[in-house]
Amino acid sequence: MHPLIRRYSLVVCLILVGGGAASALRQEAPATPNLPTVEALTSGSFWRAEAASSATGSGMAYQQWQLVGASGQQALLYIGVTSRVPTMLRWSGELGYQGEGYLVVDRRNLLVQLGHGQQATAGEAMLQHLSERRVIRYAIVGPHGIGREARDLMLGAAWDAVRGHAAAYYLVRVSTSVDSGVAATALFARVLSRLGGVAG
Repeated sequence: MHPLIRRYSLVVCLILVGGGAASALRQEAPATPNLPTVEALTSGSFWRAEAASSATGSGMAYQQWQLVGASGQQALLYIGVTSRVPTMLRWSGELGYQGEGYLVVDRRNLLVQLGHGQQATAGEAMLQHLSERRVIRYAIVGPHGIGREARDLMLGAAWDAVRGHAAAYYLVRVSTSVDSGVAATALFARVLSRLGGVAG
């Protein structure tokens, strides 16, 4: 392992341990933040929600909406929210699908244009289960920015833990069929922009 990476990892671990010890001393479980409404996330777009499912537990709440576009495109929008850093660290946009038997056949970074000259790096993966293929786009939105995965937000999360600040982390995934690329990316960018305003 490169010496700089080893030092960086040690500093992050020490900060997290210190933050964990401080949290344990306070013995307060942070409340789960509220989920935004689908209308707040998709207003101004041609997407509308047809069905929804939701759950709360283990320091996290989530909701998933079946969205339909003006031309009949379909997308599954998943939003999870937690103020627990360990929960955020364990989340992956691919995990739920892998648990259902999907295999990742391709994976890449996705540069998302958020508007006003801002952009963020997210993840994009092609998944396959038997003959079905899906594309997912995913990211984590926190008070210190947007990241493809938890390690992209690690320093900010460690600093929040040290200060005893319970921040909201939004776990975002948009899942579509392979041929819904441009419309799904625009939906994903809109949702990240709206959540960035909430979390920031």
